[in-house]
Amino acid sequence: MIGHEDPRTLMISLADGSILSFKRKEVHVDISREKELKERYGDVHKAMAPDYESEEALAAGYFEMVREVFSRDGCHLPFVFLFRGKKLIKMLPAPAETRAQKYLLMRHLANEAARFGADAAIYVGEAWRAPAAGLARYQYAEDSENREEALVLTLVTKEGEPVQFFAAINREGDEVSLGETQQVRGGAHFMFAPFY
Repeated sequence: MIGHEDPRTLMISLADGSILSFKRKEVHVDISREKELKERYGDVHKAMAPDYESEEALAAGYFEMVREVFSRDGCHLPFVFLFRGKKLIKMLPAPAETRAQKYLLMRHLANEAARFGADAAIYVGEAWRAPAAGLARYQYAEDSENREEALVLTLVTKEGEPVQFFAAINREGDEVSLGETQQVRGGAHFMFAPFY
């Protein structure tokens, strides 16, 4: 009975009056491409299997995997990984074109977390970052002149503080590289409000 009101809800963007929606599409892995994918990504998927001693170690392992994928592709699509007891139970794509779509999508993903009995979630993707001191009131990082692009992983759990890993994305022409991995504990991760 999770999310049963969704089919009867019309979401409207306050910014421009447009109707907000997203389509859910199941994607299945094509096993016939295994050799091709192994040649491109190697064994990065093995980071998904180990028995990590803590959620923070899990997030660190996943961020190393995400860095490897980014280094091969030069980008990383947004995903949400759901866990129960540090075991991956569901991996969901999380594409959103606007901030409003992202809020709507996160509500849907929170319903999925409840449906699958998840006790932790990881979001990975690219984001804009900017120093808070340089932002005007209610200004988003993407609108700042001092913004920087980053690869980001955020872990939230039922208990404990959120943990975020990130690395600056450096682009020079066609060349793309990542800065050093940085870690931050705590903070307010508003996109996860529906999960809480």
